[in-house]
Amino acid sequence: MTKDLQVLILAQPGRLEAEALLFAASFRATNSLGLTVAVPRPSAIWPNNQELSPEGHAALVSLGARIIRFAPQYFGRSYPNGNRIEALFTLRPDQPFIAFDTDTLILGDLGAAELGSAAPGASERVEPTWPRGGQGRSGRKAVWRSLYHRFGLAEPSSFGYFCASRVHGPCPHRFATHWLSKALAIRDSPPAALTGQALFPWLDQIALPLTLAALQGGQDAPRSKLLDDGLSYHYRSLALAHARAPSAALTHLDQVTQDPILASLLARYAPFRKMLTPTGVAHVRRLFKDYPHADREKPYRKRLKAAGLWDR
Repeated sequence: MTKDLQVLILAQPGRLEAEALLFAASFRATNSLGLTVAVPRPSAIWPNNQELSPEGHAALVSLGARIIRFAPQYFGRSYPNGNRIEALFTLRPDQPFIAFDTDTLILGDLGAAELGSAAPGASERVEPTWPRGGQGRSGRKAVWRSLYHRFGLAEPSSFGYFCASRVHGPCPHRFATHWLSKALAIRDSPPAALTGQALFPWLDQIALPLTLAALQGGQDAPRSKLLDDGLSYHYRSLALAHARAPSAALTHLDQVTQDPILASLLARYAPFRKMLTPTGVAHVRRLFKDYPHADREKPYRKRLKAAGLWDR
């Protein structure tokens, strides 16, 4: 059932708090579902305090968010990306879920994706960034083949890539258990074919297609396209959004940031402050006026960096 869908993001002080506020505002404008914001609490592997600012906490609550603290046990400060895996355990088991990166805008009613009966899946808006190095197509296939064999999984006809910016499934605990066990096994005992390969910051991404294969998921391209291209937009940075995002995403961004209280909270984070002003937006627009569309993010990022506008 749509009303049982659990929606999750992870937040911490600073950038992720600002992104979480923007996510929550865009989500509340389009959805009546509940939103869980998982926040790490101090633990042995992440001793420093990760509590949100009082103002940020209050604003998230006012936007209908349920804030849950959890203590990371496996990654913590050494690999913050991995904490998104453990955050899934803050959700109720045996109920459908969808988890997003905080740097995402929600553009429509997530109920339209009908995730209640959907197999596990993840975003397919991804650029192949791993394995690294000039191994060629056959070398990359050998690396992936070794991982599928390592976990006793049938080798797919093609090695697809998935992005952990959005994952969903019928049970967050089952999904997280598979994802966590595979990520830890790769980290602690990688196959020989991974010798010389950097695992960070890609470890969660590496373990993701293996998780989907183990759960018989990742085969629903139409639903994935609806989620990636219609109901959400993973913007990465606001400057990048103004350079390449579809008009619907930019219109929604402008609408939700009209609230003066939200705008003042977002403005505490410098990269947001710059890109929530007409001057900042105009700078990016001029930079990319008549710029040919590119599917890959890299050329946009390169031009933004050269202009001093790549801030996260």
